[in-house]
Amino acid sequence: MGRRIGDMLENIVYLELKRRFDEIYYFKTAQGYEVDFLIKEYEQVTHLIQVNQTIADKKTKNRELRSLVKAADELKRSNQIELLLLSMDTSQEEIIDGYTIKVINILEWLLLLV
Repeated sequence: MGRRIGDMLENIVYLELKRRFDEIYYFKTAQGYEVDFLIKEYEQVTHLIQVNQTIADKKTKNRELRSLVKAADELKRSNQIELLLLSMDTSQEEIIDGYTIKVINILEWLLLLV
């Protein structure tokens, strides 16, 4: 059931991203780290977004954050890219390897409260 909810959340986020942006991609680093959504605007990567139902488990949280950091490293334009981790958990900010990652509650993000 948990994976099914996660899939549904990814679909909801995708539909909202389609409403907000024109260019939406999936991204996989050379090292095999996957990022759910890469957003481009005017030929520039502007957002890297991960979606997970919950990041309460430290292993899951670290995996999702690591994927964003590795992708930002590979793209070499990290200061121009917003890193987001959307989940059903409480919103907060994480700083990893000099990157600021916004962990945002999906409902807040959908309602544009953040």
